[in-house]
Amino acid sequence: MKYRLQFRKEGASRYISHLDTMRTMQRAFLRAGIKFRHSEGFNPHPVMALALPLSVGQESECELMDFETTDAPETEELLRRMDGVFPRGISAARVYVPARKVGEIRWLETRGLLEYDGGVSDEKISALNGYFAEKSIIIRKKTKSGDADIDVAPMIVGTKLTRLDDTRVELRSVIAAQNPTMNPDGFVRALETHRAELKPDFAVFRRLALFDAEMKPFE
Repeated sequence: MKYRLQFRKEGASRYISHLDTMRTMQRAFLRAGIKFRHSEGFNPHPVMALALPLSVGQESECELMDFETTDAPETEELLRRMDGVFPRGISAARVYVPARKVGEIRWLETRGLLEYDGGVSDEKISALNGYFAEKSIIIRKKTKSGDADIDVAPMIVGTKLTRLDDTRVELRSVIAAQNPTMNPDGFVRALETHRAELKPDFAVFRRLALFDAEMKPFE
């Protein structure tokens, strides 16, 4: 039976890498008494896959993991078994039978918290909004053929920055999730390269929601 788990990854768990998250899930499911279906062959492994691997240091409210079991428990029963088996910072939000492939995900909503030790003025907020509204935003990105300059402006659907207090700014945006992919860290790298005076001293990003090509919520 095929299932999809939506889970949160926040707090200290944001420092768990993609591969370690896979191992964490295998151990958690073992504690929960959920039996993975395994692949066939000389090196069988659990049939499970994480969609859109999350970068180390980022949080998420909408991580997705597809998996298969050898039995067919109700989704409510699976969610009940998962209660309390994950390490601190990881929690199951829902379990359901997927109707769509994760390849249909095209966009994601992200929220960034930018911190400025020297304070945030109205002028800085205006300059940030102006920069991210430009028609071209170039970042240096590693590719299979080496480093290259990439224009990420077409991968961004609106960006809004709001001052939260004297030192913190909230950045909200919808960015390309895959084919092509934009990492929200690209916002900071672009500032570092082209507008160093606007670069934050610290930044952390959090995924909020996933969308398909038509900007409809993805499940």
